[in-house]
Amino acid sequence: MSVLNTVYMKGTWKYPFDAASTYEDVFYGIQGDENVSFMKMNGKSLPYYEANGCVAVELPYEDSSLVMRFIMAEDGSTYETWNSMSSEEQIAFLNKLGDSEPRRIKTLSIPKLDYNQKTDNLMEMFQKMGICSLFLPDAGLDNIGEDLYVTTITQQVRLQVDEMGTEA
Repeated sequence: MSVLNTVYMKGTWKYPFDAASTYEDVFYGIQGDENVSFMKMNGKSLPYYEANGCVAVELPYEDSSLVMRFIMAEDGSTYETWNSMSSEEQIAFLNKLGDSEPRRIKTLSIPKLDYNQKTDNLMEMFQKMGICSLFLPDAGLDNIGEDLYVTTITQQVRLQVDEMGTEA
């Protein structure tokens, strides 16, 4: 038996980006630099916070309590800077961002995303978390069917972020 899970979300930005302002530039990522499309927004008031060498902004979705948070290190080494913080520091940072008063952002540029990843076998991760009995012939899934147990767990993720919002 395989475990499959589906989650779908489509959110429209409260303040959409102007597609005519989208431009090409270099994104300096942990897997190397690449030319990407950047969305640009001018003069909006958004929750903004900076501390511990990071700056962050929240983009709200229309008609929703959901937001997307973007975090960048002041020196450009976001991955290393963020991961050098403890979990408690990261949570405190995100809470302070969420509680911050909106601040007028002169120009906000964010790369468009179309991220796709498939992970074929998550059984080992589940087993490391102590979830082991699901993978044995006597898994106890008799309410679903006889002699059932999990042989594979697969996850596929697609995240698209563009001028109008997010689809995942």
